[in-house]
Amino acid sequence: MTTRSTDPFLSSLSWLMPAPALNPLQAWGNYFSVAMKTGVMATELVIASQQTIAQRAALLAGSSWPPSKALQKEIFIMGSEKVTAANAAASAWLGSAPALNQQMTELSQAPWDMSSTLLAYNSLETVADFQHAQQQWLQSVWKSQRAVLEFWSSAARAAQGSLRHYHAPAMANARRLTK
Repeated sequence: MTTRSTDPFLSSLSWLMPAPALNPLQAWGNYFSVAMKTGVMATELVIASQQTIAQRAALLAGSSWPPSKALQKEIFIMGSEKVTAANAAASAWLGSAPALNQQMTELSQAPWDMSSTLLAYNSLETVADFQHAQQQWLQSVWKSQRAVLEFWSSAARAAQGSLRHYHAPAMANARRLTK
């Protein structure tokens, strides 16, 4: 909760401060939180995949012909996991499409909001009108910044949703094969 200053000068500048819903620092924090989680998940996926590929390549290289039943089972598991993960990841990505679409719409609307507030400067008559126009323009700038960050946050969440379907099996395989 924010407190208002009792200083008349500071309280006269309160229109410069963004509303809590438009706070750019909060938007940056949300974006970096989602982006960091997605980055960590992608890094873990790369490491686990390298371990799994190395173990499976060693199994294939060290096997005789025809492959043993255990190796055939491992190859079957490998193929079925890929198909299952790809289907689940595609479904997750398609499920996030409406949210991304809405964010893209807001993102494309932001420049028009900013330009319409700038056009209002032509008809200003008093200082109060000018202050109001400045306030509107500043809020449109913050809204534009938030739209950009929310779009990228939604994209990171969509990527995270898709990665999750590859991440879990890859981590399980790495644990199972490196025992």
